[in-house]
Parts: sequence; structure tokens; C-alpha cells
Amino acid sequence: MKKPTRFHKRKLFQQLLGGFALSLIVISIATLSITSASLRHNLEEQIQQRAESITYGIEFASEGLIEIKEMLLLERIVQNYATLPAVIEVSIVDPQGILLAHSNEFALNAIEDRHYAKLHPTLALTWEQVSEQGIDKNIHTVLHGKTVVVQMLPFSNTLFNQVGVGSPADRKHRGVAIAVMDLQKMEQDALQSALSSILTMAVSALLILVFMSWLIRRLVLSPLEKINLAIIQSEGQDVFYLPTLPNNEISFLGATFAAVFQELKAYKQMELEIVERKYALVAQRYELATRAAKVWVWDLDLKTNIFLLDQGIQEWLSYENFEFSNNFHLKTWVNYIYIDDRPLFLQALQAHLEEKTSEFSCEHR
Repeated sequence: MKKPTRFHKRKLFQQLLGGFALSLIVISIATLSITSASLRHNLEEQIQQRAESITYGIEFASEGLIEIKEMLLLERIVQNYATLPAVIEVSIVDPQGILLAHSNEFALNAIEDRHYAKLHPTLALTWEQVSEQGIDKNIHTVLHGKTVVVQMLPFSNTLFNQVGVGSPADRKHRGVAIAVMDLQKMEQDALQSALSSILTMAVSALLILVFMSWLIRRLVLSPLEKINLAIIQSEGQDVFYLPTLPNNEISFLGATFAAVFQELKAYKQMELEIVERKYALVAQRYELATRAAKVWVWDLDLKTNIFLLDQGIQEWLSYENFEFSNNFHLKTWVNYIYIDDRPLFLQALQAHLEEKTSEFSCEHR
């Protein structure tokens, strides 16, 4: 069995962790997309609700103050509302378009006759429609280079009818509470909130990956490495020692390896016994055949000059108490050849070794 390398382990680790990371990234992207769409939708609603709450609050707070002409207190209330997050300015305009209160005192003093149309000419038409129709409006526009949301809320006051000028139709106009919200600022706040959420999610994902990495190493890779080492050690010891494994599927895998190893060991043992029995039977038949035909075998190792002699030859030559074993040097055998036949034997052997004859054959005493 080829020894597994650490490359396979790392590859498995990378596949497991990479698959989990990919799943986590896909889920995170989908979650961020849904969250982003939800934030945009909620941002629009939040801006509109905040602007409406400011204008409704101004309408409620200014109702009595306009009647008693507490303009200083009215301006203080408007200025307080303007300090709320993302609020650029707050205004109260009477039916004739005159600013009763404005959050920016310097801008108010710079306007002649305090006409709202001179402060924001682009909003004059919208203000007039709200004042005449009595329907609140919410519009997106650009003021002083900023993207803003303007909320206009009409309201009525008995003072407007008393001091109204012009025809009775003019007196049907209403006062308007106006709140201008910085859309870009709110979007930045929402973006910062989203980035904070993304950072938190990224850190959480990183911690999850670290934890999963540790978990994979502890519960998967480390037990597999133990099984791998046990398999390698079993090759030299012919014994498989099952290491301590966690009580899960890998433990079942290790037990399966142990059972398979024992079965293979038993099969090899049985196979060896069968081969030994066959060899013993063949050897027995060979011995009986050679004894009956008086044919025996000898062998010469040309590298060591060791002479291998069949025991039957010794018995046939009446060397029953032979003083050397079956394996001995060629010179020892030559010494037992009749002295006059030794040159004939050596010449025939040398001729065969030099491939001058196809087989070695020599009759000697």
C-alpha cells in the first residue's frame, strides 16, 4: 500500500473548508442584498415618518402661539426641531407666504419681506399647492447642492382668517409647516450602520471559519491521519492496531479497516497454507518419481560456485553417511570425482559455460 502524503490531507481540508466558506459567502451576499434593499425601503419610510412627525409637532406646538403672537417662543421651538439628526431647516409659513418662524435666523434676516418664495424659489409652487389644496406633500429635490426630502403639512388657524387680506378665496389658503431633511446625511448614516453590520458579519464569519477549521481538524483530519499511520505501521508489523477515534462515522470507518485487515490476514494465511500443502505434495511426488527412475537433480550457482546436490544422488552413490551437507563448494565435489575423469568433467563444464554446447553432459566416475 502506498504511503499517503500530506498533500491529500491538505486537499481534503481545503475542499471541506473551501466548500463551507463558499456556502457562507453565498449566504452572506444574499443576506446583504436583501438587507440593502430593506434598508433602502426602510430609509424612505423613516425619512417620511420623521418629517411628518416634525411637521405634526410644529403644527400642534404653534397653534396657540400664533394666536397669541409669541413669535420668539415659536422660533425657539422651530430651532429646537432643527437640532434633530439630519434636519436641515424647519419653517412655518402663513397663507400669504410670509415666514412666521425659521430655524436659520441669519437666513431669515437676509430675506426682504420674509417671503418664503425668496428663500427657496424652487419650492414656491409646491408650497402654494399645499396651502391651497390642504394636502400634505413629500418631495425629493436638491437645495444648496444637497439631496433633500421636503415635507410640507398644511394647517389652519383662526388668526389667519382674522388678518387675511384680499378676496375671500385668498383666505381659504392655509399655513404650512415645512421640514427639510438631509437625505444624503441619512443615507450616510444608514450606510455606516450597514457597514457596521457587514463588519460584524465578516468577523463572525471569520470566527466561524476558524472554529470550523479547528473542528474539521479535530473530528475529521486528525482521526483519518491516525488511521493512515496505523495502516502504514501494519504493513511492517503484520498487525493492525486500531487507534482511539471519536465516536462517529470515522470510528466506524476505523473498525471496518480493522475487520478488513483481519480478513485479509486470514485469507493470506489460508492461501499460504494451501500453497505449502501443494508444494509438499509436489515435492513428495517428485521424490517418488526421481527415486523410481533413478533421476536426480544438481544445481551450480555460478556466482558463488556453490554446488546443490540432491540427497538421492548421495544415497544412490552409497554415501549414506556423507560428511557434508547438500550445499557445498564445487571444488569439494570435484575432489570426489575419479582423478582420471576430473579433466573431462572440468572441460565439459567449461565448454558449456562458454556456450559451446547447448547442454552440459558428462559421464564420469
